[in-house]
Amino acid sequence: MKLEEGFLFSAAKAPVPLASVGPWQLDYAKDACLLGRRFVDGKREVILGWRALPLEESVELIVTRPTGDDRFRTGEATVTLASGASETVSFEGFPTSKAGFYTTRMRLPMELFVKAQAEDVLTITARTVRPMSFRLSGFPKAMAAFATCNDDTLKTWGVDPGERQ
Repeated sequence: MKLEEGFLFSAAKAPVPLASVGPWQLDYAKDACLLGRRFVDGKREVILGWRALPLEESVELIVTRPTGDDRFRTGEATVTLASGASETVSFEGFPTSKAGFYTTRMRLPMELFVKAQAEDVLTITARTVRPMSFRLSGFPKAMAAFATCNDDTLKTWGVDPGERQ
C-alpha cells in the first residue's frame, strides 16, 4: 500500500523506533499539563506529547512532524506498548499553523501508560498514516511527574485529586 511521502509499509513489519534527541519536558500550563519529547526521524524532528485532561481518566496523545500533507484525516489507530498494553481509538490529523508540519491526536485511557516500562516502545499504526514507533527511555519517571502535575492542577481548581479515585 502506498502511503504519504512515497513510503511503502507492510502491516506485518513494525517501524524502527525513533531515538529521542533531548530530555522529557513537562509544562505546567494554566489549564492542563503537557508532557513531551523530541525524536528524530532521519534528519526530521518529530514531537511526541501527552496533554492531560484533568477531570477525565484519559489523555490526549499528540504527534507533530514535518510533512507536506495538507489534508484533514480521521480514522482508527492502534497504540501499542511493547510491554503488552494496546488500545484502538479514533484519531484526527491536520496541518498545523506552522507551515509544513502535521499533527495527529487521539484520546487514550491514562491506564494504558501507567504500567509502561523504562525502555518501552510505543507504536502507532493506522491505515491512512505512516506507522511510527518511539523508544520511551525514562518514561515511568516522566509519567510520575506528569501525574503530579495533573494532581497539582486539580488542587488549584479546588478539586481533591483523591476524590477521583
